[in-house]
Amino acid sequence: MGRVPPGVKVVDDAGAELERARFDERGRLVDPEACIGEIVNTSGVGPFEGYYNNPGATERATRNGWYWTGDLGYVDGDGFLYFAGRSADWIRVDGENFPAAPIEATLSRHPDIAMVAVYGVPDAAAGDQVMATVLLRDGAAFDPAAFARWLDDQADLGPKWRPRYVRVAAAMPTSPTNKIMVRTLVHEKFRPERVGTDAIWVRDTRREAYRPFTAADAARVRDELEAAGRGRFWDL
Repeated sequence: MGRVPPGVKVVDDAGAELERARFDERGRLVDPEACIGEIVNTSGVGPFEGYYNNPGATERATRNGWYWTGDLGYVDGDGFLYFAGRSADWIRVDGENFPAAPIEATLSRHPDIAMVAVYGVPDAAAGDQVMATVLLRDGAAFDPAAFARWLDDQADLGPKWRPRYVRVAAAMPTSPTNKIMVRTLVHEKFRPERVGTDAIWVRDTRREAYRPFTAADAARVRDELEAAGRGRFWDL
């Protein structure tokens, strides 16, 4: 995206500027968690007047008197800014942008779900696929066929909004204030070496049930991203 102009920074959720990106001999990010953050304009909010009838979103976008773009990025040692996708609050599937919050609200109605986080993971063609990480209530078990049927029965959950991937977590990553750390989940995606022993499920197109997402599936997705020129999203 060119060199970082004055006033533009890449920061963490608290507003602290992140370290510069480092790359290996193949040009891959060495430590994406340390350098990827939200792109902000610390010079002010500029012409941004706020979101219509949504004071909460306006407040978030103007914290500290800055403009928080909602876009993720990182800066290299030479001061060049790279786009790394959208914040986890927004997902783009087949050209349609939509927020994660309504999907989370719907999934929270499921009787077996105690906590849920919804976010986008990279699709080989373009944009994202919807992924949900769920923490089940004590004594509950994930039923891949019943869960798929339940999703299909939710009138407020369009086909593109239904999670393609589901992670059944043993525990949710949370901040000291008990807020789910969605950025951690976005980084871990469905990669076997990052999710530990958590079970990952995938629902293939036109299938009536979820099936286990295997290491072979993960390798295939990585190969597809590389072939499509989107391999960098695997490491973000």
